[in-house]
Amino acid sequence: MDNTSLQPLSNNQVTLLKQTFRIVDTDRLAMRFYSSLFAEHPEVKALFPDDLTILSTKIVSVFELVAYSFVETKAGEFNLQTEVLRPLQHLGELHTKKGVVHDYYPSANALLLRSIQEESGTSFTSEMETAWKLALNHLTVAMLSKHSHSDSPFETMRDSFQHIRSLLFKT
Repeated sequence: MDNTSLQPLSNNQVTLLKQTFRIVDTDRLAMRFYSSLFAEHPEVKALFPDDLTILSTKIVSVFELVAYSFVETKAGEFNLQTEVLRPLQHLGELHTKKGVVHDYYPSANALLLRSIQEESGTSFTSEMETAWKLALNHLTVAMLSKHSHSDSPFETMRDSFQHIRSLLFKT
């Protein structure tokens, strides 16, 4: 399945992603996710470094990138920007090389969603949950897809993130 066959997000769902991202403590979110991941799936601990500081920063950047990377592709339909697909594919390739198998993604997404929900507290609504489920599906499909977007000028997450930040904050 490619990203174009996924259900697009609505304008309201994109707004909810951004709203959720602004209300959570991203550092605690990352640590909550990794704690849950290792507690519930100790077999994956070997895939990670002992010091999660840099990895936590990276996962928070990916969350932010996803929250701010949906653009309107048709009236009222939002999908991931083309510029982020190649870096997400590259991230997926790196995960595969490190031993992450496709079967891990649904569990990781469920833990991510639960971590977001727990970190958001009572502010987390069922609409936010639906928005994040869709966004995580887009992220997963992009990460698991083969390199097919060679027109993307961005090879790294950092390049994509800097590009998106420049679009968001241009004056």
